[in-house]
This record gives sequence, C-alpha cells and structure tokens, in this order.
Amino acid sequence: MPIQHAVWTVSQTPTEISQGVLPSEQLLEDMIVAQPRILSSEWMLIGR
Repeated sequence: MPIQHAVWTVSQTPTEISQGVLPSEQLLEDMIVAQPRILSSEWMLIGR
C-alpha cells in the first residue's frame, strides 16, 4: 500500500498544495539530474 504525504503552505491559514501529474518518467529523471536535492541533500549522483 503506497504512503502519501501532503505538502502545505506555511501561513496563518495553511492550505494543502494540490498534487501535480508528470507527463513522463523522463521528465522526472531530468528534474532529478538537474537538482539532485529533490531526493536528498546528502546524496550524490554518480551516473544516469
């Protein structure tokens, strides 16, 4: 069973940020290569 987490704004009235849909797995891979911190600030990418 997958685990889901919500992301909320930080303000006087917190609101949940809606989920987006990625059009392809390739786009996700490109985003991670461009900004590996998406996954973890402690990880280093070695290869693709």
